[in-house]
Amino acid sequence: MDIEKSILEAIRLAETTIPEDVYKHLKMAYSMEENE
Repeated sequence: MDIEKSILEAIRLAETTIPEDVYKHLKMAYSMEENE
């Protein structure tokens, strides 16, 4: 449980530290991969 919690916290921190446009680009690239 604690490991999962720390992973989620790390993801949340990453989302706030990555510039929003870079994050959006990565998210878009990821969703494009999923659709194929």
